[in-house]
Amino acid sequence: MKNFNKLICFSLSTILFAGCGQSTIDVTNTKALIRQKDNSFYNIYNWQKKANLLSQMEDFALVSFNNKLYTFGGDKINIWLADNSAYDILTDKWEQKTPMSTNRSGLSAGVINSKIYVTGGFDGVKKTWLGTLEVYDPINDKWEIKSSMTNPRSGLGIGVINNKLYAVGGDVASKNWTDKLEVYNPDNDTWQSLPSMTIPRARISTAVNNNQLYVFGGENQDGVLKDVEEYIPKLNIWRKRADMPTARSHAAIAVYKSNIMLIGGRDADNKALDTIDIYNIDTNTWSSGKNTSMTREGSKAIVEGNTLYIAGGLNNLSLFDNFENTTLQ
Repeated sequence: MKNFNKLICFSLSTILFAGCGQSTIDVTNTKALIRQKDNSFYNIYNWQKKANLLSQMEDFALVSFNNKLYTFGGDKINIWLADNSAYDILTDKWEQKTPMSTNRSGLSAGVINSKIYVTGGFDGVKKTWLGTLEVYDPINDKWEIKSSMTNPRSGLGIGVINNKLYAVGGDVASKNWTDKLEVYNPDNDTWQSLPSMTIPRARISTAVNNNQLYVFGGENQDGVLKDVEEYIPKLNIWRKRADMPTARSHAAIAVYKSNIMLIGGRDADNKALDTIDIYNIDTNTWSSGKNTSMTREGSKAIVEGNTLYIAGGLNNLSLFDNFENTTLQ
């Protein structure tokens, strides 16, 4: 990865300010960033096709636990799913598990202490935005219901930091986007409101790296976004980070060491993407990875060890169950 970050930065300035009712925010002028293409991060030509998902779908949740990948819910062309599927990394096989009690897409999930926490989403049959929190025990294949989010929402982001579940952004109704951040404490089954993002947005991509929560892109009344924000739990503040080179919504996201990969998604022209932008948290800079094997939005990605997996989604033509991986260098 010696050539990973090839960026030239001119006259970057940092300004600190506090607005009325807002936390202090670090705002960086990134207009002068010039980024150079870097193809050394992983070998796209080494993509390996794996066993297909059990269903063609998009907008599902994907997590990793104990050498297995789990998918929850999703949208199968206006059929909202409650499915729970487990992929065994060692055997390359999928298995249907006990489904959720709620059909939903646009949900998100995180793992805390051997349990998988699934929340948010949209039930298209009931036309309901959800705050329902369901907790899955993958060892015993059982579900239980916990306290719902304060703010029901779909297209949200989730991050787990210090055994707490952070839920951010999303939409709360048709064309009604939220900036709300709240955190769930499994020790006492309670949600707490925290400072909001600087802008409301849904269909965001979120990741945790070095115990910070990062939010990328998404969409709101202004269209598809490039904005990046970082939440610092120790200080309870948000700060602005360098904008994405490509505005994208519905993008898959994965973390590898100090790097966060934004994969595919939909751009400002409403076209599915096959490009990858890579953000380095240490330098607050961007580089480009090689394109993926196909354009896709609404897909999900995850890194296990040094292997990147990408699953499902749709492109400008069709929905698919494609599942593949590649080795990171």
